[in-house]
Amino acid sequence: MAHGNHNIEITNQQFEFTSKQKMFSYILIVLGIVLLAVGYLTGKNESTATHATATEHVVTAEAAAPEHAEEHGDLNTKRLWANLLLGAYYTFLLGCGGLFFVAVKNVANAGWHVGFMRIPQAMSAYLPLGAIFLVLIGGVWGVGISHYYHWSLPGVTEKGSANYDKILAGKSAFLNVWFYCGALPVFFAIWYYIQNRLKVWSNAEDNDNPNLSAGGDITNTKWYDKSVAASAFWIFFFGFTFSITAWLVIMSIDAHWFSTIFSIYNFAVLWVSTLASIHLLLIYLKAQGYFKHVNDEHKHDLGKFMFAFTIFWTYIWVSQYLLIWYANLSEEVVYYNARWTSHYMPYFIANLLLNFLTPFLILMTRNNKRNPNTVIIAGAAILIGKWNDLYLMIMPGVTGDYGSIFGMMEFGSIFLFFGMFLYVFFNALSKEKLAPVNHPYIKESVLHDVGV
Repeated sequence: MAHGNHNIEITNQQFEFTSKQKMFSYILIVLGIVLLAVGYLTGKNESTATHATATEHVVTAEAAAPEHAEEHGDLNTKRLWANLLLGAYYTFLLGCGGLFFVAVKNVANAGWHVGFMRIPQAMSAYLPLGAIFLVLIGGVWGVGISHYYHWSLPGVTEKGSANYDKILAGKSAFLNVWFYCGALPVFFAIWYYIQNRLKVWSNAEDNDNPNLSAGGDITNTKWYDKSVAASAFWIFFFGFTFSITAWLVIMSIDAHWFSTIFSIYNFAVLWVSTLASIHLLLIYLKAQGYFKHVNDEHKHDLGKFMFAFTIFWTYIWVSQYLLIWYANLSEEVVYYNARWTSHYMPYFIANLLLNFLTPFLILMTRNNKRNPNTVIIAGAAILIGKWNDLYLMIMPGVTGDYGSIFGMMEFGSIFLFFGMFLYVFFNALSKEKLAPVNHPYIKESVLHDVGV
């Protein structure tokens, strides 16, 4: 909304990464490692007892082809690796989401978000570390990959082999270790390059233009123009490469099954969890005395985004589920049978309650979108719900019903990766000015009014 030539003053705050915040991050990381280790060591005796339940209720790639039933590692080890993959992928999505938020706003020439754009920008700082963990845990070490992906087993594409699988042999040009460990690092390196350029240009913009808080006018937009061009390229590139990433990392766990909208579904998980994280972090930082130039109008807009894309996630979820249910083809319904007619049923029901019903009902009203307490409840439901959503995508295909046991390893994965994410986020935020005072749209952002 245009506001003319109002004189404004922006407090150029600098975030301080306090020792308490560092200690909180360290505690989460250490606690996560301890819980993962203790959960793994104390859970070994469960693998034999629960194996029958797992294969009885869940049709994984091995169960779909009994001749492939060779076990590579006990079920408890698979559960450990599945939790590591889950934590790595979830926090990686948040890093990607921070970059996507900044990029899409650049391309849209949006101005309302500029006052708090340092939050998604700092979230995107986790992208390189998240990418490293995702690739290492998934494949490069050559240890975890055999626990997730049946297509990585030796002889799966060789006729006459005990592990031969005709379907996977037909997909071997895409589903192979070399592509996984070669293509993904290239994708992520390009994403990181764009993320780094946007950060560098944003800092250059702060130092190059006259300071708006002193009453100056924006006369040099070259850095912003560079950011818009780079963002446009990255969004186009991201659309293709993120789809491939979701197919390789998550969908190929159930390698005999596929969905044509699986990548869009994963993007919905990324986007809604990112919006919730931005809003919750903004509430926390404002409570600490930062971002004083951000008002209820900004929070209202973030609440509307959370509300709208909660519905978007639900639309994609229903679209995928309903078509498979209606067609009732055995090669498709096996995915949902493993999650509905098993011990995963409570997680399946919780998925809709946490990801749709709770945020939808809470964020329906205008006042609730502006109330920090109700937004915290809705945001927490979304973040827990998205973890539950990814849990359902990963665990049944890796461990069968054994994965439905929720315990120390699950909490350990959550604490470990979110501890690292928070440390990287706060550290990156402390290195930037909280208000990009020379951004071309800073006035529009500070004077933002939705008119309701």
